[in-house]
Amino acid sequence: SNSNEHSYLFKIRLANIKAFIGITFFSYFICEILSLFNVFSFKYVLISWFLINGVIIYLNREKIKLNVFSIFSQKVIIPKKEKNILLFIFFLIILPLLLLAIFIAPNNWDSMAYHLPRVEHWIQNKNIYPYPTNIVRQLLTSPLSEYIIANFQILASTDSFSNLVQFASFIFILFSATLIFSLLKIGIKGQLFLLLALLSLPMMLFQATTTQTDLLASFFFISFILFALLIIQTEANFKTNFIFLVLSLTLGILTKYHIAIFAAPIVLYLLFILLKKKNIFLN
Repeated sequence: SNSNEHSYLFKIRLANIKAFIGITFFSYFICEILSLFNVFSFKYVLISWFLINGVIIYLNREKIKLNVFSIFSQKVIIPKKEKNILLFIFFLIILPLLLLAIFIAPNNWDSMAYHLPRVEHWIQNKNIYPYPTNIVRQLLTSPLSEYIIANFQILASTDSFSNLVQFASFIFILFSATLIFSLLKIGIKGQLFLLLALLSLPMMLFQATTTQTDLLASFFFISFILFALLIIQTEANFKTNFIFLVLSLTLGILTKYHIAIFAAPIVLYLLFILLKKKNIFLN
């Protein structure tokens, strides 16, 4: 709440970002594994998610017990003015976009041309392999966003929640960007200004209720920068941060290939910093 690395708001935003990255990774994993046996269907997708969540809960059972009880003892201190701005943003922008994402069917050209048709083909074929089509974008474009949509659509037996992948990416872009500001020691007023700046971008608002892929790719790129900063600034949780750094980059490339081009200089800089730290440690 005081915009530092140890605050409750910082940790809960970071935990949600990690959870979303985990969901996207397991969506990819489920699609690929079930497709090997042509069983990409409701029964096996449901069993897969039950098994994955069961294993995660079992491995983290002690932490879960601790966190569930600690939630109620946390005090989040946000100044009244900033709290009012956040409420204004939620009720005027976030909530209407959420309702539009759920209740308005995808209707833009890209969604109709290749994002959603490829999902329907995958569900029909019970695998994610190439199929005959005269729209080559259904086969050649990066598939991760549609993998997540396919999991949603199979489990819900409807395409009503297809837009939620982009909407969730929209929310987590806000989370990641404000966390980067937090790591740069910029306070809550600066983070609110960043929120308002991001929410003033028409493309952010328009794509939040579609099945396109730009916001998901942008989220992965920003989260990649976030975990790179965490690795540079602190040695704590290095392995975890490094795993999510790699996941952010690889999943981003699976969403849009050209993420690799933008990430290349950051990867080089990060390698330089890590090698420099290693040399200091060895000396």
